[in-house]
Amino acid sequence: MKNVIRGFIWTFLFFTSLQMMAQNSFISHLSKPYFCQGEQVFYKLYLPNDYVGSNVAVNIRLYNGDQLMQQFYQKSETNSFIAGVVDLPLDYASGNYTIAFLVADSSQKVMETVNEISFPIYNDLSTELTNVTNNVSVIDSDKSQIEIRLNSDVVINSRAKNEVSFTLSNDQNANLSNAEVSVAIVDKKLVFGNANPFVSVSTNSKSTITNPSDKLAIYGFASDDKGRPQALNILGAWSLDAQKFSFTKVLDNGNFFLELEDFEGDQSFQFVRYDDSQKNVNYSLMKPNSRSTTDNKTIAQPDIEAYLSDSRKRRLLNQYFGTRKKVNVDKEAIKAARLLKPNTSYNLAEFKRFETLGGFFGELSTALDLRKDDKGDYICNVLKPKTREIGSTYLGDTPIFIIDGKISKDPNFFASLNFDEMSIIDLHFDAKSLRTMFNAMGKNGAVVVKTKLPEFQLQESEQSDIITLSGIQRGDTSYGYEDSEIEMESSRPLFSSLIYWNPYLKSDAKGQITVTYNHTDDRGECVMIIFARAEDGTIGWKTIDLEVKS
Repeated sequence: MKNVIRGFIWTFLFFTSLQMMAQNSFISHLSKPYFCQGEQVFYKLYLPNDYVGSNVAVNIRLYNGDQLMQQFYQKSETNSFIAGVVDLPLDYASGNYTIAFLVADSSQKVMETVNEISFPIYNDLSTELTNVTNNVSVIDSDKSQIEIRLNSDVVINSRAKNEVSFTLSNDQNANLSNAEVSVAIVDKKLVFGNANPFVSVSTNSKSTITNPSDKLAIYGFASDDKGRPQALNILGAWSLDAQKFSFTKVLDNGNFFLELEDFEGDQSFQFVRYDDSQKNVNYSLMKPNSRSTTDNKTIAQPDIEAYLSDSRKRRLLNQYFGTRKKVNVDKEAIKAARLLKPNTSYNLAEFKRFETLGGFFGELSTALDLRKDDKGDYICNVLKPKTREIGSTYLGDTPIFIIDGKISKDPNFFASLNFDEMSIIDLHFDAKSLRTMFNAMGKNGAVVVKTKLPEFQLQESEQSDIITLSGIQRGDTSYGYEDSEIEMESSRPLFSSLIYWNPYLKSDAKGQITVTYNHTDDRGECVMIIFARAEDGTIGWKTIDLEVKS
């Protein structure tokens, strides 16, 4: 009797702790466990209950080992999850990849990796079989807290519209309404070989982020050429696309935290230090610490050989018949800030030819004073005109040079630019206008140059300070076949390892969900993978084998 009571108490504590973990943790899962280059990795990340209703910005990063391959952002808005997709280019090598989810705390000025999920990518374009381990974190199906009962027949038809219905209930057999559910339908033979599929879930995160930021955050590191941390009172991040500054501070340990306003598409930022020191500073993004607990199971070679063989056949069929071409989602263009009217402008076509800009400004008397010191280095200042009676004074030290949207603070580099490759030079020296356009960075004036070049490159020490970020990912991240694709002539085959993916399902008042989808030409066995989270935070998952007939 004591053993029975002890067992009951243990079971109660286990499921209570699992429920608390589900409520307080970030939980992620994928549409399927294996991928090849050129495919799309669909994912869903559930947020802790404390985050529901908040506008949380999540930084998603894809790593191959320690190498950062992609990164972008998603906003949870008022949802309790995010669902997205990572496009895998064809040149990705076989290996173990990891999607890391990072959330910033706007009050602590830190970023934390709140969840990671790892998966293998295989090269189906090569005949050589790379030994890749499956290191996706797995939760046993017997630990599911939600009962999922199939209501419909397990027999479905290929190349036709099908309905599959199931009901969610808790351990008291009460139906769970308004539960968030995602469903994937995959070809069992293509993806899993003879092995049973599993749900790819990672619940190892215990977040310390208490005030999640709703802005796009960057957490970086500033160092000298020897890798030692560098502190900077002011660090500017200049958007090459929006042509405006954001500012932050670099701590003594070299770390900096920068929040950016929302943007869509790719945007390039150049880090620009405030002081005029010629000492080089290098900037890099901080990498998340890997904290996943993984099984690192070696997948049976025959299963992977069969998987890659079928993947090659499927790729050739799609290529030959031109089916399932990706459609690019239109993204809003980033609007560049309009600079105020310059105080002085020079159209270089109206002047006699010089070899360099140093020769041009060295000979002409302009508001830009460019001269050499005793060592032969250029010194540059912008004059601030007063009245004609009093004359002029210098604004300060070296101005910023904005050349085709990129910033240099090196007068020697500016002076060495080829005169014939330059088009228009604008001088800004009005203090009020400079503050409006460039904030603290405009204290010494600004020289804006338009070139004739298709793409202007800074010197390497400054060009390397430019990073490109992908902003908010938008668009529907579900996957399925349209009626028009299913109804097209049967001579154009449709085969896919992922047949259906929908992360936006919700159970009705009776706890029921009906999935209506178009099946491909894949026959035999396919698998429906269901993952659910109830309103109280309990989670559940199930895999259901479906028989596909012609």
